[in-house]
Amino acid sequence: MSDDMLDLDAIESDGEPFRFRHGGDDYELPPTVDIRAAIAQGEGRLTDALQMLLGEEQWQRILDSDAVLDDVKFEKLMTAYYKHLGTTAGESSASTRSSRSTGRPSKRTSSATTKLR
Repeated sequence: MSDDMLDLDAIESDGEPFRFRHGGDDYELPPTVDIRAAIAQGEGRLTDALQMLLGEEQWQRILDSDAVLDDVKFEKLMTAYYKHLGTTAGESSASTRSSRSTGRPSKRTSSATTKLR
Protein backbone atom coordinates (compact mmCIF):
# COMPACT_ATOMS: atom_id res chain seq x y z
CA MET A 1 0.00 0.00 0.00
CA SER A 2 1.30 3.43 -0.94
CA ASP A 3 2.07 5.95 1.81
CA ASP A 4 0.02 8.64 0.06
CA MET A 5 -3.16 6.54 -0.04
CA LEU A 6 -6.05 7.80 2.08
CA ASP A 7 -7.26 4.87 4.17
CA LEU A 8 -10.95 5.57 4.79
CA ASP A 9 -11.19 2.35 6.80
CA ALA A 10 -8.89 3.89 9.42
CA ILE A 11 -10.98 7.04 9.86
CA GLU A 12 -13.23 7.07 12.88
CA SER A 13 -16.14 9.47 13.13
CA ASP A 14 -15.95 12.16 15.77
CA GLY A 15 -18.91 13.43 17.66
CA GLU A 16 -21.69 12.15 19.80
CA PRO A 17 -24.72 10.26 18.57
CA PHE A 18 -27.99 12.21 18.51
CA ARG A 19 -30.56 10.83 20.93
CA PHE A 20 -34.32 11.33 20.82
CA ARG A 21 -37.45 9.89 22.41
CA HIS A 22 -40.54 8.76 20.53
CA GLY A 23 -43.51 6.89 21.95
CA GLY A 24 -41.70 6.43 25.26
CA ASP A 25 -38.71 4.69 23.61
CA ASP A 26 -35.22 6.13 23.23
CA TYR A 27 -33.48 6.12 19.87
CA GLU A 28 -30.07 7.15 18.58
CA LEU A 29 -28.91 8.56 15.26
CA PRO A 30 -25.23 8.34 14.27
CA PRO A 31 -22.77 11.24 14.72
CA THR A 32 -22.28 11.37 10.92
CA VAL A 33 -24.69 10.98 8.01
CA ASP A 34 -24.34 7.92 5.79
CA ILE A 35 -24.11 9.24 2.22
CA ARG A 36 -26.81 6.76 1.13
CA ALA A 37 -29.23 8.23 3.68
CA ALA A 38 -28.41 11.79 2.54
CA ILE A 39 -29.08 10.81 -1.09
CA ALA A 40 -32.35 9.10 -0.15
CA GLN A 41 -33.48 12.19 1.77
CA GLY A 42 -32.46 14.47 -1.11
CA GLU A 43 -34.56 12.32 -3.45
CA GLY A 44 -37.55 12.61 -1.12
CA ARG A 45 -37.32 9.02 0.14
CA LEU A 46 -37.62 10.11 3.75
CA THR A 47 -38.54 6.76 5.28
CA ASP A 48 -35.62 5.11 3.48
CA ALA A 49 -33.29 7.79 4.84
CA LEU A 50 -34.51 7.39 8.41
CA GLN A 51 -34.37 3.59 8.17
CA MET A 52 -30.72 3.76 7.07
CA LEU A 53 -29.82 6.17 9.87
CA LEU A 54 -31.59 4.18 12.58
CA GLY A 55 -30.57 0.69 11.50
CA GLU A 56 -32.84 -2.35 11.39
CA GLU A 57 -33.45 -2.87 15.13
CA GLN A 58 -34.41 0.75 15.89
CA TRP A 59 -36.38 1.03 12.65
CA GLN A 60 -38.46 -2.01 13.60
CA ARG A 61 -39.16 -0.47 17.01
CA ILE A 62 -40.43 2.72 15.29
CA LEU A 63 -42.70 0.61 13.07
CA ASP A 64 -43.98 -1.44 16.02
CA SER A 65 -44.67 1.63 18.15
CA ASP A 66 -48.23 2.81 18.73
CA ALA A 67 -46.93 6.38 18.48
CA VAL A 68 -47.16 7.85 15.00
CA LEU A 69 -44.06 9.50 13.53
CA ASP A 70 -45.81 11.97 11.26
CA ASP A 71 -44.37 14.52 8.85
CA VAL A 72 -44.30 17.31 11.47
CA LYS A 73 -42.36 15.18 13.97
CA PHE A 74 -40.07 13.90 11.21
CA GLU A 75 -39.24 17.46 10.11
CA LYS A 76 -38.50 18.53 13.69
CA LEU A 77 -36.39 15.41 14.25
CA MET A 78 -34.29 15.98 11.15
CA THR A 79 -33.90 19.71 11.87
CA ALA A 80 -32.67 18.94 15.39
CA TYR A 81 -30.40 16.17 14.08
CA TYR A 82 -28.72 18.36 11.48
CA LYS A 83 -28.38 21.16 14.04
CA HIS A 84 -26.63 18.63 16.32
CA LEU A 85 -24.29 17.84 13.41
CA GLY A 86 -23.62 21.57 12.89
CA THR A 87 -25.30 21.81 9.50
CA THR A 88 -28.71 21.78 7.85
CA ALA A 89 -30.21 19.15 5.56
CA GLY A 90 -29.72 21.49 2.59
CA GLU A 91 -26.05 22.05 3.42
CA SER A 92 -25.13 18.41 3.79
CA SER A 93 -22.11 17.65 1.63
CA ALA A 94 -23.85 14.48 0.48
CA SER A 95 -26.94 16.32 -0.75
CA THR A 96 -27.80 15.88 -4.38
CA ARG A 97 -27.63 18.84 -6.74
CA SER A 98 -30.78 20.57 -7.93
CA SER A 99 -31.93 19.68 -11.41
CA ARG A 100 -31.52 22.28 -14.11
CA SER A 101 -34.46 24.39 -15.18
CA THR A 102 -36.54 23.04 -18.02
CA GLY A 103 -38.72 26.14 -18.32
CA ARG A 104 -38.73 28.23 -21.48
CA PRO A 105 -39.59 31.89 -21.95
CA SER A 106 -43.22 32.64 -22.82
CA LYS A 107 -44.12 33.30 -26.44
CA ARG A 108 -45.90 36.47 -27.32
CA THR A 109 -49.47 35.74 -28.43
CA SER A 110 -50.33 39.15 -29.86
CA SER A 111 -48.44 42.05 -31.33
CA ALA A 112 -51.10 44.53 -30.20
CA THR A 113 -50.39 46.90 -27.38
CA THR A 114 -52.68 48.55 -24.88
CA LYS A 115 -52.97 52.31 -25.16
CA LEU A 116 -52.99 54.31 -21.99
CA ARG A 117 -55.51 57.19 -21.77
